[in-house]
Amino acid sequence: MNLKRDFVLNILFLLAVNLLIKPFFIFGIDRSVQNEVGPAEYGMYFSMLNFTYLFQIVIDFGIQNFNNRNIAQNSQLLNKYFSHIMVLKFGLAIIYSLIVIFAAILFNYSWEHLNILLLLVCNQIFISFTFYFRSNISGLQHYFTDSLLSVLDRVLLIIICSVLLWANPFGQHFRITWFVYAQTATYSATALIAFSQVYKHLKAVKLKWNKAFQWWLLRESFPYALAIFLMSVYTRIDGVMIERMIDANESGLYAAAYRLLDASNMIGLLFAGLLLPMYARQLKDGTPVLQLSRFSFKTIWAASAALASGSFAFRNELMHLLYNGANDYSGELLGWLMLSFPAVCTMYIFGALLTSNGNLRQMNWLFGFSVVFNIVCNFILIAKFKALGGAYSTLITQYIVAIAQIFIAQRTFKWRTNFKIITQVLSFAALCFAVFYLCKNTLFYTNNPTNWMLQFATGAILTILASFLFKLIDVKRTLDVFRN
Repeated sequence: MNLKRDFVLNILFLLAVNLLIKPFFIFGIDRSVQNEVGPAEYGMYFSMLNFTYLFQIVIDFGIQNFNNRNIAQNSQLLNKYFSHIMVLKFGLAIIYSLIVIFAAILFNYSWEHLNILLLLVCNQIFISFTFYFRSNISGLQHYFTDSLLSVLDRVLLIIICSVLLWANPFGQHFRITWFVYAQTATYSATALIAFSQVYKHLKAVKLKWNKAFQWWLLRESFPYALAIFLMSVYTRIDGVMIERMIDANESGLYAAAYRLLDASNMIGLLFAGLLLPMYARQLKDGTPVLQLSRFSFKTIWAASAALASGSFAFRNELMHLLYNGANDYSGELLGWLMLSFPAVCTMYIFGALLTSNGNLRQMNWLFGFSVVFNIVCNFILIAKFKALGGAYSTLITQYIVAIAQIFIAQRTFKWRTNFKIITQVLSFAALCFAVFYLCKNTLFYTNNPTNWMLQFATGAILTILASFLFKLIDVKRTLDVFRN
C-alpha cells in the first residue's frame, strides 16, 4: 500500500471516528456545562486551563514529537527509549506541578481557585503521558489503535458528564469542579489503557535513570519543546490576558466563541498527527514530499475555507443556537475567530512537514516572533476592544505564521512557487464567502427562525460542489490512489 493511499484510508477513518464523538462532547457536554455554570465561572475555568497549557513545555519537553519521528523511522528503538523516557517524564511531571503552582501564586489566583488548578495540573500530566504512549503507537504505524485512543477520553467523559448533567444523581446544581473531577477520572483511565497498548510491543519495562542518556534526550528534544512552548503561548495567552485585563465574564464569552474554533481544529490535529510519521518515513526513504503535502493542503483548505466562511456569515445565528443569553457581540467573537481557521489548518500541514524534517530552528525563530507580536497585539487590542481584541490578534498572528511556514517549506525543499494553487485556494475562499452571503440574503425569506439552517445547509452543499470544480478535492486522483 503506498503512503498516499495509506493517508487517505486512515484520515477517513480518523475523521469518521472523531466526527462522531468529539463534536457531541464539545457541543453536547462542554457547551452544556458552560450554560449550567454561567460565563463567569466557566471563564475562570477557561483561564486556568489555558494557564496550565502555558507551561506544557516542562512536562512534554518535545518528547512526543521527537519520539514519534524517531520511532516512525526506527521502530527497534522503542525498547531502548521507553524505560529511560518514562523516568524522565515522571521527573518532569513533578517539576511542572511545582512551576504551575508557584506561577499561579504570583498571578494572584485565590486558594479556592488553586484547588481546581491542582486538578487541572494532574489532568495535563495524564494527557501528556497518553500523548507519549500514542506517539509510540502511531510511530509503529498502528494508526487504527491510535485513532480509537484519540477519542477514548471523550467517550468516557460523555458517559460520566451525561449522568451528572441530566440524571443529577446528587440532587444539586451542576458545579465546575464536577467537570474537572470527571476529566481527571477519564484522562487517567485513558493513560492506563494507552500504556497497555504500548506494553504489548515491549520486551520488558525496567525504569532506568541514565544521566548521560537523559541529558542527550533533553538536548535532542529541546527544540521540539521550545516550539511547543512558543505555540502554546501565542495560542493560549489570549484567554489568560482577557481574564486578567478585563474580567472572568469577558473570558467566558471568549471561551464560548473559541469552542467552535477548538472543535474545528480537530480536523487539523488529525491531519498533523497522521502526517507526521508519514512525512518522517518518506524523508528517511528519500521519497519526495511535495505530492503528499499538496494533496493534504488542498483537501484541508477546501474544508476549512468553507467552514470559516459559513461560520462568519451565520455567526450570530450559531451563537444563539448554542448558548443561553448569546448576543451579537458573542457572534462577532465567533466570526472573527473562525476566520483564522484556514490559517490554523495550513499550519498543521506544513508544521508537521517541517517538524519531520527537523527545521526546528527556523520554526522557533518564527514562533518566538509570533509570541512577542501576539502579546503586544493583545495588550493594545484587548484594552481597546476587550475580548474582540483577542480575536483580532489571533486572526492576524495565525495568518502570519501560516504564510511564513509555507515560505520556509518552499525554501527548504526548493519548491517552485505554484501560482495555479495560490489562485485556486484564494478564488475558492472568495467564492465560499459569496455563496454563504447569497444564501443568507436571498433564500427562504419568511418569519421562520429555523430557515437560516436551510440557508447554511444550502451554502455548505454548494461549497462542497465548488471544491470539486476547483479540483481542491480531485475525485479522479483520489480514486486512482485506491486503484494503485
